[in-house]
Amino acid sequence: MHFWMSGRIDKGISDAIFRPVLLEVTETVKAEISGVDFGNLISSYDMVVNIFEGETSEKFWYQSKTKETDIDVTIHHDQYLKGDFNERCVIFLTSILHSIDQLKKNKKLKGFDFDLFHQKVSSLILRYKPTF
Repeated sequence: MHFWMSGRIDKGISDAIFRPVLLEVTETVKAEISGVDFGNLISSYDMVVNIFEGETSEKFWYQSKTKETDIDVTIHHDQYLKGDFNERCVIFLTSILHSIDQLKKNKKLKGFDFDLFHQKVSSLILRYKPTF
């Protein structure tokens, strides 16, 4: 399965604190899921994170003809600004987990292994948590 992630940010979020996190998380997830068989129902897991001060709507769509998702998730603006690089990576990963949980409700996707996908993404959070 291909994984693609992009984002929309408001003027309060600079590209310098957004793009490195987006690239890090995207590449880390791609590496983690490479070669893993989740089933053939989703060929491309496509999602957009939205970071705005105001409310944004979320969507969790699936196109059965193309086997692609069309997902928009919201990341809390102030929480993102206050976080360091590692905390922002965790926020991104948490947004992916949220999208998995929401898309799992789609009855057309009963044969997709959401549990394994969730497990793979969850395991990445430990990379960005401080160890004591």
